[in-house]
Order: sequence, then structure tokens, then C-alpha cells
Amino acid sequence: MLQRSPTYVASVPGDDYALDWLAGKFSPLSKTQAYKLLRARNVLMQQGTYRAAVFAPKVIKALLKRSVKTELKGSGVDIAHFMPTYNPWDERLCAVPDSDLFKALHGKHAAVVTDQISHFTKTGIMLDSGKHLDADIVVTATGLKLQMLGGAKLYIDGRAIDIGKRMTYKAVMIEGVPNMVALFGYTNASWTLKIDLACQYVLRLLNHMHKHGYQVAVPHAKTAHSEAHTQPDTVMGALTAGYVQRAQHELPKQGDIYPWRVTNNYLSDRVMLKYRKVKDDWLRFSR
Repeated sequence: MLQRSPTYVASVPGDDYALDWLAGKFSPLSKTQAYKLLRARNVLMQQGTYRAAVFAPKVIKALLKRSVKTELKGSGVDIAHFMPTYNPWDERLCAVPDSDLFKALHGKHAAVVTDQISHFTKTGIMLDSGKHLDADIVVTATGLKLQMLGGAKLYIDGRAIDIGKRMTYKAVMIEGVPNMVALFGYTNASWTLKIDLACQYVLRLLNHMHKHGYQVAVPHAKTAHSEAHTQPDTVMGALTAGYVQRAQHELPKQGDIYPWRVTNNYLSDRVMLKYRKVKDDWLRFSR
């Protein structure tokens, strides 16, 4: 594995046997109840870990280092390959199931190298350090480029719209754009955890429009009582990863107040997207 720079890697269990225990023969819980309980536990643990990384990065960094040191013991692999210069969760943290990556590094068929690519050769890759990596196959995993709307161009009444200059409403809709949703997941948790909430909100929105005979829904940043102002941070602003920074001009921006600010907090998002009324001062409906 050739990497340009180190990444935090943590091992997580591949299976959660607590589900079988909680919904076992002598348990009063059904599997559905046990699943909901464990899902809540996992969400709270993950959110707690993220908040701890924000407020006590040195502590979380030390815990991750200790864990990796234990995993690599006896492998001969330098721990420096897993010690980034940034704080945990400044970029997404990589989780590996049941230590599979570390187990592979204990064997003879896997290794990790931290270096820059100079150029490709007929038999592999030449590195900036002068070292050559022999390779039969090279699987590239660099240069990710984010693309909004699958590359589609957006127009309203014949006028081109630059989403990169618009704010995101509840991280679901785009300021001033009618009847369009662009869903974004969490940058500090499972991406699909947020998508699940966002999809439920979209269903509520469609049901509300159907019930009242509305054909158009448009989020506006200005109401009779308040106004949201565009901030430099994008909808993915919590990440410092290169691919996010390169897409700053394409990604919708955050606002300075609710519901234009992206919190990346499951509990507050759950309330906002599942339980708060669909109709508010920011979202305007018409027939």
C-alpha cells in the first residue's frame, strides 16, 4: 500500500454479537427492539467519539496511537505510517473490520510505504526517494474529484445557476432552487446515516405538498423577521481533506443560522428532519 501521507486507522468489530445476546432465548426483547437499541448505542458512541476528538484531540490521538502500536507489535512495520500530522477527524478516520489490514501487515504478502510518486515505469512505480516499487497491477486511489449533480448543469428560466454560490437548506435543498434536493451525508459518521434522515424529510415534504395541493417548494434565505448570510464553509466544511478543498467552488455553502448551518450532529438533525414541521418561514410553497 503506497500512501502519500499517513491516515488514522482504527480496528472495529466486524460483527456485533450483542444483537444475538440481547434478543436471545431468555431476553424479553425482540430482534427489532434489540436492533434499535444497539443502533442508538452505536450512533451515540460514534458521535461521542467525534466530540471528544474535537475538544480533546491530543487524548484521542494518543489512544489511536496506542491501539495501532498494539496492532503492529511484532510486525516490523513503523508506526509512523499511521501517525498523520493533522488531528483526528480533521479528515475522515479509516475503520478496518477485525484488524484485517494489520493482520495482513504481519504476513509476508503486504507492506505499507509512505512516499511521493515520481513516475510510472514498465515494471512499477519510481518514488521521489529513489526507491522503486515493483508492481504487476496498480490500483489508483488518488486524485478524487467531487462532482455536483452528476455533472448536470442547472438552469432556472434559462438562467444558469451556480450552486457553489448558494446556501444549503437543512443540507437537503438549495437556496432559491425550486423542487430540487441534493443530499449530503455526514463527514464525521456514516454517510448513509444522514442520507436516511434526509430521505425521510423528503418524503414528509412531498406528502405535505400533495396534501395541500402545492406544486412548488423553494427555500429562501430571507424572511420578514430574519436573514441568513452565506459563510465560507461548504456543506462539507468540517473536512480539511484535499478533495474537499479542491471542490470549494462547486459545493453549496453553509449559512450563519438555522436551518442553513450544517451541524453534523445526528441528534439535532433527527429532530430537524423527522419531527419539526415541514412548513417554516424559510420554505415557500406555491401552486
